[in-house]
Amino acid sequence: MRALLPLILRGLRRPQVFLWCAAPHGATLGGMAESVTDIREKNERLETRLGRIRKQAQEATRRSVSAMAAAGGGFTAGYLQTRFPYLPGTEVPTDLAVGAVFVGAALADMAGSYNEELLAFGSGILAGGLAGVARAQFSEVAQAA
Repeated sequence: MRALLPLILRGLRRPQVFLWCAAPHGATLGGMAESVTDIREKNERLETRLGRIRKQAQEATRRSVSAMAAAGGGFTAGYLQTRFPYLPGTEVPTDLAVGAVFVGAALADMAGSYNEELLAFGSGILAGGLAGVARAQFSEVAQAA
């Protein structure tokens, strides 16, 4: 152990000596350098892969938020059809008017970074409103037949 101590101390001052001393029996310093290069390459590949996974997760989150906003828009359309079926003094369905305003605001870039969510919410309201119109239209047709 006493014979190794000077080598270890020298290795702390000069890492090449320490690497040579710590290398497995028969290994050369060149072999150690290649393994460090391999580790760096593997690290770069892992970082690239992690970056791709992160982008995929962000995209999946964005899509999930848009889907939830559209579903919320459909729920809002049902509420508007029940509580406020028409704009006051008109025959314009409230849900279709509100959905059109939200979609128009999103297309006009009025919501800043939330345009995509506003567009999905407005589209959900329009879809729910049009479902109500179609239900009323086809129920009249079915009753007439």
